[in-house]
Amino acid sequence: MARIAVGGFLHESNSFACEPTGLDRFCSHSDRPPYSRGDAVLQRLRATNFAGTGFVSRMEPLHELVPLVWGSATAGGEVTREAYERVAAELVGALSRASPVDAVYLDLHGAMVSDDFEDGEGELLRRVRAAVGLETPIVISLDYHANVTPDMMQYADGIVGFLTYPHVDRFETGERSARLLERILSEGRPGGRALRKAPFLIPLNFQCTLVDPSRSIVAASVEEERGEVYSLAYLAGFPPADLFHCGPAVV
Repeated sequence: MARIAVGGFLHESNSFACEPTGLDRFCSHSDRPPYSRGDAVLQRLRATNFAGTGFVSRMEPLHELVPLVWGSATAGGEVTREAYERVAAELVGALSRASPVDAVYLDLHGAMVSDDFEDGEGELLRRVRAAVGLETPIVISLDYHANVTPDMMQYADGIVGFLTYPHVDRFETGERSARLLERILSEGRPGGRALRKAPFLIPLNFQCTLVDPSRSIVAASVEEERGEVYSLAYLAGFPPADLFHCGPAVV
């Protein structure tokens, strides 16, 4: 039985939207659970349908889960400095208090932009890696619209993305994240990793996975995820985030 820290910090940021996303948006109970700490993280994830839900469902009977914090706000303008630093600090602080842990799982979106960090997830992962050290496995789940960056690849040992748009496989993505983490705990961290970014942006209305070319690209990524390849994810990107590493990626 492993001791696994579980947390989440999700936002799809539109850098062209005028109204910023403050802490109140993470704390409100709309189409998703409000900002949660400690045991409330597991309680609320069990009653919803996010990637974290699928991860907890598979891993809770098998391992000791250590809940940190979990917060998600509906898509909108860039995350304010106050909101980003508050959630990031609470997550890393809870992780530090819970250490040592055998692994970390984070439920993320992949297109968060804050006042200070255009790569919100990359900065969060940098802090998490600093807290747990170089040897502790970190696995993350991402939305299909994630803008994968070099920092995200560097600090995470496994990246699992949605396979569908419209998104109908959130729960299954969490289960796949759990299976990947189980493999890493059993066989060790991957010996290498690679990120390739396409030199163009794909409009959101052309990213649908029900039709080609996205359908065939996603199918090919699933087919190649076997053998020595721990995980292979194709993420289509979220152009409105408007960061340097915006756009589709294979990692």
